[in-house]
Amino acid sequence: MSAWDKLYIETQKYINELPEELSHIGNYLRLNGSPLTVLVKMNMREVYHFVRLRADEHAQWEIQNIAKLMVKIAKKMAPKTSSKLCGKSDFK
Repeated sequence: MSAWDKLYIETQKYINELPEELSHIGNYLRLNGSPLTVLVKMNMREVYHFVRLRADEHAQWEIQNIAKLMVKIAKKMAPKTSSKLCGKSDFK
């Protein structure tokens, strides 16, 4: 087990042992590399805006992957509405 894994497990254990009245500060005790689930609600205009900026070849690669996954899902759920969905660098 790596030092990172040990630190992550120890941190999670500490967060889980917080008393209930302090449980709201658990998110502030996360490590930078800790997995985090984020729920987002967007309309199609907002999806177009996000993808246009974040699927661009100049965007950070993790964000590019998220944007490309959003494109895949949008094209499956709303193929006509999302037909022009792409990053700025993909626009011809």
